[in-house]
Amino acid sequence: MIITKCAWCAKQLEHKAPRCGNCKTRYCSRECQKQHWKKGDHKTLCPLIKRGGGAEQYHADKKYKEAVAVAVEDCATDTKNQTCYICMEGAERRHTANEGLVRMCACRGTSGFAHLSCLVRQAQILVEEHEEKNLGPKQMSERWARWYSCGLCEQRYHSAVWCAMGWACWKTYLGRPETDQVRCSAIHNLSNGLQHAQKYEDALEVTKALSAIHERIGAPKTVYLANLGSMALILDDLRRPDEAIKLYEDIYAQKLSLFESSDIEVIITAYNLSRALGHSGRYREQKRLMNSTIPKARKSLGDDHELTLSCRQNYAASLLYAENMSPASQCDLREATKILEDVQKRCRRVLGANHRVTLAVQGDLNYARQWHENLLEEMARMNLGV
Repeated sequence: MIITKCAWCAKQLEHKAPRCGNCKTRYCSRECQKQHWKKGDHKTLCPLIKRGGGAEQYHADKKYKEAVAVAVEDCATDTKNQTCYICMEGAERRHTANEGLVRMCACRGTSGFAHLSCLVRQAQILVEEHEEKNLGPKQMSERWARWYSCGLCEQRYHSAVWCAMGWACWKTYLGRPETDQVRCSAIHNLSNGLQHAQKYEDALEVTKALSAIHERIGAPKTVYLANLGSMALILDDLRRPDEAIKLYEDIYAQKLSLFESSDIEVIITAYNLSRALGHSGRYREQKRLMNSTIPKARKSLGDDHELTLSCRQNYAASLLYAENMSPASQCDLREATKILEDVQKRCRRVLGANHRVTLAVQGDLNYARQWHENLLEEMARMNLGV
């Protein structure tokens, strides 16, 4: 269950926590259930929640609607006068109640725009087809990717879009048994979407819930590692890099035993590990790891892939500081600026000006230029004896 806290007191719930017999709302104790009925609004909400499919379904549907509204608003500037590449209609089509468009990825022209409901139905159909035809794991992986990435350019969805797709994915499969692999994958996708939307505390709660499920059902190693990686990423985002590094190093070693070093799973973990190393001030290790990873990313993913660009940004960031947090040398600043200028141009062309990676690269580039300028001014003053 994704609802992990008591509906009355917000205390963490046990797996077999008491629940309302009518709408399945969960509580940490029978006393909280009674108090919510007497003093809270559960008496009013209970029939509404039941009609909505129960507490978990009602909650997921509500969160999805909220996430769609956020995604549409975030993409409003880019999607003006555009059409959905799936249904070829704009934002005013009747059967979606004026649902707005989103820019979900880096595709050029009209290919990068869609209604979220169209993206959701596309993913649902592909998974349904896999299950009906009993296709293999590779085909399932390719189809499942439509819940978080574009089927045309294969780039991951932008943050707000991924968050909405995460809730859509969860509300689609939450009614399945706890042991169902698709249901567990839906929880993992929701966790990733929440992380990319910077809802870190919510993502941590979802990841912990999935971890508990994995323990109960005895999940495969690859699934366990994926969830462990999500937890490490959240810890890093919550400014707990040392804990994240310890987890990432373990994940990286295990993934190297399962995949080729150029596999995207290994590259993702290397990128995340280097990011945590930078947050912890371990810039030499960050630089060394990215220096060995970037050639593999370029070969297997291409120069313009979001992950390749992010790895190059990470490498440039490692050049901006010395190990003791002192300013970088002029040579390192010059190299970092050159790399970031190239990455920034590619990001604007491929990902768009408002993409989170583009904005992060622009911030690092501004910082590198200013630092380089300050260094040159300081050297000039020293030469003049000022």
